[in-house]
Amino acid sequence: MTVLARTAPSASAAPTTVLPAQARVAHVDVARGLSIVLVALYHSGLQPFMAEPMQAVGLCRLPLFFFLAGVVFPTGRTVGRVALERARALLLPYAVVLLALLARSAWKGEGAMAERLLGIAWGNGGTIEWIPMWFLPHLWLLSVVAALALRESGWLRWHPLAQGLALLALFEWGATHLAPAQAVALSWGSHTVTLPWWPFSADLIGVSLAFLLLGVRLREPVLRWRPQWQWVGAAAVVFLAVAAGSDARLNLNLRQCEAPLLAGAAALAGIYLLLALAWAMARVAPLGRAWRHLGQASLFILVFHDHVDNKVQALLAPHLGAGHPLLVALCAFGLCLAVPLLIRQAVLRQRLLALAFGLRPGFSAR
Repeated sequence: MTVLARTAPSASAAPTTVLPAQARVAHVDVARGLSIVLVALYHSGLQPFMAEPMQAVGLCRLPLFFFLAGVVFPTGRTVGRVALERARALLLPYAVVLLALLARSAWKGEGAMAERLLGIAWGNGGTIEWIPMWFLPHLWLLSVVAALALRESGWLRWHPLAQGLALLALFEWGATHLAPAQAVALSWGSHTVTLPWWPFSADLIGVSLAFLLLGVRLREPVLRWRPQWQWVGAAAVVFLAVAAGSDARLNLNLRQCEAPLLAGAAALAGIYLLLALAWAMARVAPLGRAWRHLGQASLFILVFHDHVDNKVQALLAPHLGAGHPLLVALCAFGLCLAVPLLIRQAVLRQRLLALAFGLRPGFSAR
């Protein structure tokens, strides 16, 4: 037996919001930038230098990603159209990058090609070579499930209290059913392959769908909002109290959720704090532009940051690592953001590459 794993719309559509001024949504792009930089920071060599803060931020890092996906979710489109459009934007770059890595391995004469191809098709963080890319197939699946759920349930027409209770129940159910050691055995003939978790991380749907639907429900307030500073203070108290004073933990890729209700409260508080920070940063023109640029390049940072960080550390460690490990980690982290930005600029200038990364023809860099 082989173990294939890596160590570790419709009538229910929301009201349409017309936002002609880019300034109204600048903070959403900045929030995307914050979320992807926090992901890159967690995977970087800087993580050991700030292990406890990174563990605390883990309570809201991916919930913010899913929440923002809900804020921009196309509620007025059919399930089929959502599936096709998200397949182009998410599954296509996922397949292109990982199949290119598979082709490179085949050219180098490495083995287990069939099992690695199966791992790509299974599509979670335990079966692919560049682990952070598990998010792409999961977000595709999540988008399809959300479109179907909104169409069939009419959830957006429910009373707000019923909506909130449904989201709470969905999150609690999803969090309590996470199984770090879960595996699925696939057999054909005398051959059996065991894969971790569910395909496209479907076992995370309960948690991720709760945050995405919350983003859908709060779209207009988020796009038009100004943070209420008394609520910023309250959110900070809640987040710090849970992070420092409890055992609440959340790591979706490892299927870990300790104290789900406290973790959920900290996630909501952290989302509010990060949105408030994004709003404040967006009001400072040079700072806002820089972080919006990172947010617009989030796909490329997600795909390439971990590989670039590891490569830079491997190159610098023999020369600087012994005496200056922090300097090595800082250099690697800076380049793990800069190199994907450069890759994005190059891709945008080549029509075929742009199409391979799910970008529309004529999409231009800004």
